Amino acid sequence: MCLTNYGRRLCHVDELVESAWVSVGGLTIAEATALEALGQRLAVGGSSDIGRATSLIQCRRTLRARWQIRVNECVGVVGVSGRTWVVRPKIPLSHLIHLMQRSGTLPRDMPVPAHIGDGADFFVLLFGWLLGGTERLMRRDLRKGYTAAEAQLGYIRGSIDPAELARGILHGRTSMTCRFEDYDANIAVNRLLRASLLAGLRSGVIGEPMAKRARRLLARFDGVDELRDGDLQTELDSSTSSYAETVSFAKQILRGVYRDLSSGSRSAWCFLWSTPAAVEKGIRTLVADAATRACWQPDEQAWRFELP
Repeated sequence: MCLTNYGRRLCHVDELVESAWVSVGGLTIAEATALEALGQRLAVGGSSDIGRATSLIQCRRTLRARWQIRVNECVGVVGVSGRTWVVRPKIPLSHLIHLMQRSGTLPRDMPVPAHIGDGADFFVLLFGWLLGGTERLMRRDLRKGYTAAEAQLGYIRGSIDPAELARGILHGRTSMTCRFEDYDANIAVNRLLRASLLAGLRSGVIGEPMAKRARRLLARFDGVDELRDGDLQTELDSSTSSYAETVSFAKQILRGVYRDLSSGSRSAWCFLWSTPAAVEKGIRTLVADAATRACWQPDEQAWRFELP
């Protein structure tokens, strides 16, 4: 267990293993209930109709009055109240990253540290890639674009409603509602990057060096608003094509975020990624690539496949 302080609060950070029961100490009944309720909502895709869905986060009490937690087929981070658990993959993380890259879930050309092992978790690695990509984008400043805006002004800008203007003049108002477009940095891709940086800071599992880098970057997002509905579905164009790789990391982080604020007296939250589909697709891709290079061995009367 370790304590992480990223500037606002201290979190107890422990470790779990994907699809394995792990004993934890100090868990209360209310916290266990909140975690299981969150896992049920995740199992049904966030729907309020939970029914008899099997929870992705399961808690049980042993005979010695200790609690055990199991996170089914997901990696990432889960938390409740002031406690946080990093969920490690059940296979070496370097293998998982390789399969996710082969499946197309992650870009294939992203650098993976040579020393990566059980001590590094998927979320921190992904957030590190996000930081690096955002820092490279910042060398050329944030992209700008046209965004729709509406404001009460004392002069005409853009378009106005003549009838509304006439009624305002009759009532002695000197301002009018103007609808126009601003050319600024408050565009969807920048809101995605800002929201994902904030999500990393709020996770409580990143170290202080990463937190400092994230806070330094966030200071550059002046004038960029909170995430809006539809931002996650935004498509890149020719002016924002340089954002492609970094935005993919931001979407991975934001789509893995789930917060449940209605589970009794305790608040449970998580950053989770499902592994089975990505791993299966990665293995299928490896086998398909090997099949194209298969060669017949007459002596062995068998086909030989060479995996990369």
